[in-house]
Amino acid sequence: MFCRSDDPCDIAIQVAPVARQDRIIKKFEDDGYEEGPGASGNVVLREGDVLQLGYRGNVKAEEEGTPDTMIYNSQLTTAIKTYVIEVDKFLQKSYNVYRGFVQVNKKIRVILPPKNNEEEDNENKDVFKYDIVCEHLISIPKVCY
Repeated sequence: MFCRSDDPCDIAIQVAPVARQDRIIKKFEDDGYEEGPGASGNVVLREGDVLQLGYRGNVKAEEEGTPDTMIYNSQLTTAIKTYVIEVDKFLQKSYNVYRGFVQVNKKIRVILPPKNNEEEDNENKDVFKYDIVCEHLISIPKVCY
């Protein structure tokens, strides 16, 4: 995850194989994304895994309808660029930044065992759980506003 150097609220997250990591970091730097926590540790993903962004703490996506889901494919670019803002301006009033976490969660379908008294029509209910793949601390300076 990287933040734009002239606007720390503008973030970019990309999931890529380790072999292409240096090339992607160089591309982010050329596009102006030089700040931020940088690359996370290695994680195990399979082709077709569904990844979703989550937010924790005092940050959230600026707009509710921004795309926050990506499907991992090692041959294609799997990236999300979004703009984050603070949740509550008065929550961290003693700090000179707003802090929160941007999480990348893996969406996993849970297969429920069938119950004896359920009809066959109710088997199509999908239940999902989310596992945190990685989490990055983001700090938004208060002087941006």
